[in-house]
Amino acid sequence: MRPSNETRHGSPHDRGRADAWYGRDPVPHCFEGASFMSPRVDIEEMSAGEIQSYHDGYMAQFTSNERKEW
Repeated sequence: MRPSNETRHGSPHDRGRADAWYGRDPVPHCFEGASFMSPRVDIEEMSAGEIQSYHDGYMAQFTSNERKEW
């Protein structure tokens, strides 16, 4: 079972925000622990709540109009 804390680095919400920040398309995923330091969990293995959290994070960042400047 993955921790559900939305602010945790690697959580679905965190990953959604990161994807929007870097200008990537929304592709729900998360990590079991910290991003890139633990196994990645793809949409097929995510719960409906995790997928919704990802999209919530993505939209929060996307609608802020704040993006990484390359």
